[in-house]
Amino acid sequence: MSADAETDADALAGVPSPPMRADARRNREQILRAAREVFADQGSDARWMR
Repeated sequence: MSADAETDADALAGVPSPPMRADARRNREQILRAAREVFADQGSDARWMR
């Protein structure tokens, strides 16, 4: 299991996680924003790399 999957599972289970550093939080938000835009434009068939 990847670290991200463990983190997501912990979050769903209500396990508290340490606070994110400010730069990590900004990076995460930028990635999520880009993913939302791609999904909105291309739907679930979107590909990140062509």
